[in-house]
Amino acid sequence: MFQSRRKIAGVGPSAILVLLLAVWGCGGNSKSSSSNNNPGAPNPGGTTAGSSNPAPTGGGTGGSGGGASSAPNFIASLLSSADSSNHGQITLKASASGTVQLQGAAASTQYAVNFCKFPDGTANCFSVGSVTTDASGNVNGTFTFSKSGVWVGIFSLQPGDGSTSYGSSFPNPSTAAQYLNPLQRASTVTGGLPSFWGSAGADPLTSGSITVVGTKAQITLTGAAPNASYSVSFCANGAGSSCFAGLGTITTDASGNGTGTAETNGYNPPGVFALGNNNAVEFVTGIKAP
Repeated sequence: MFQSRRKIAGVGPSAILVLLLAVWGCGGNSKSSSSNNNPGAPNPGGTTAGSSNPAPTGGGTGGSGGGASSAPNFIASLLSSADSSNHGQITLKASASGTVQLQGAAASTQYAVNFCKFPDGTANCFSVGSVTTDASGNVNGTFTFSKSGVWVGIFSLQPGDGSTSYGSSFPNPSTAAQYLNPLQRASTVTGGLPSFWGSAGADPLTSGSITVVGTKAQITLTGAAPNASYSVSFCANGAGSSCFAGLGTITTDASGNGTGTAETNGYNPPGVFALGNNNAVEFVTGIKAP
């Protein structure tokens, strides 16, 4: 599973990144020419692409998803749609209360805080709040994720004039305080999975999370299927059916617990991680709102 990596229609890494930034930054929903991209199926296609970021901003700590802890169970950096530079952080607690820290954005500008469902880029979003920057282009704001369910996608901060937006992802390289996403069972996703992923699997999961450190995604599973092997892929939101596969494998013990790493190689447009087993998508990064 996920043993090969292919370039998307022969396009080089830098061109891929520019395309993906344009897709999620401008509300597009372009489809890649790559196909057979069920993250649970063998050799779904893809490769890794690089980008560069200055020293990341923001901070914070948190645990894996699912608990009622006061610490955030979702943490992501806010990357510019113009050049993928890091401009802050967005967090969400299990209680559905969230925070936005944005620096160096447009001055005195209102940004809609949207959640954009995978895989549609910014073409299928709903509002969860708004924030307004000060004269220096900075803001510390709050929002409430008001829609119950398990949601897979990205957060996007979008100004009304259509200029530079900011999407949730991880810097390159990243620290443990800059990206933490809970894993959800694919079968519980509100609205289901995209059709090109096929059917969701039925493996159990008590809890799970992905933290990106450097260019490696550190993955923890608790209460998954015993003695199982899960292949890791990453799918950019807005890149259609194309996923980047063969990033790593997580093997569980007899109790269904496992830890491991997957190599992102600096490929970091806003998107989602998926773990597959036995030709089915079992777990995806997503948020669960009460």
